[in-house]
Amino acid sequence: MESVANFIMIFTTHTVIHLPHPTYFSNELSYVNVFAPIGRLYWANVLGNLVGFVINVLIFNYLYKGRGILFFFSSITSSFIVVVIYTAVTDYFAFDFLYKSHISELVIVNIISNLFFVAFFSIPSVMVVKTILNYIDRGS
Repeated sequence: MESVANFIMIFTTHTVIHLPHPTYFSNELSYVNVFAPIGRLYWANVLGNLVGFVINVLIFNYLYKGRGILFFFSSITSSFIVVVIYTAVTDYFAFDFLYKSHISELVIVNIISNLFFVAFFSIPSVMVVKTILNYIDRGS
């Protein structure tokens, strides 16, 4: 679903930046430059998601089933590893040709923000899963 929403947003953005603009609108080229890599970012996102999901499952299975690490720590660790690798690869793929001098800062900021959101959503999700499992165990 995310890919469909991203595609609609990218198509709309691409259409809007190529519409005729008034002569007094002097910043039109800036919008074209900023949104130019959006198509590359979309494909990087699609391919990265597919590869990332597979790698996440493999790392999680290794940690949870192979090493016997708790579900929460296996989930967080595998997600953090995949987010760091995924963000670095997709950001370099999408932005390196346009923002060469700032690519390192862009990647670092994106990694930090992505890790924050993974933690922000994972911790409550694990608590919900534990509550559901406890409820199921009490019922059987």
